[in-house]
Amino acid sequence: MRVVLVTGMSGSGKSVAIRLLEDIGYYCVDNLPARFLSEVCAFLTAAGHNDLAVSIDARSEATLGDLPAIIGGLRRTGYDVRILFSPRRPMRWCRATPRRADVIRCRNGWLQAAQSITSPR
Repeated sequence: MRVVLVTGMSGSGKSVAIRLLEDIGYYCVDNLPARFLSEVCAFLTAAGHNDLAVSIDARSEATLGDLPAIIGGLRRTGYDVRILFSPRRPMRWCRATPRRADVIRCRNGWLQAAQSITSPR
């Protein structure tokens, strides 16, 4: 199973990225606490899903420190874990009052990031 972890600063567009990944066929979970990641991966693998995108942010700070170990464990058991990090606010990509062309540019920015992270290694 391919797992894309979507993370970044608050307001950076993680939910936009999650919706985009859902549009291209990923099973998506927004704002999952980090401690549940392994269980969700196991459950969805057993249910036959091949692609999962998960948004994890500061709201799960109590277990955020465990995330490197969780990712390492998933990789050791065969999961293809990739990280999509957005360091900035989406307004740098989109206007505050979006016109159609600006929304397309914004979505295309995430689309390019999603395509690069979801392409085969």
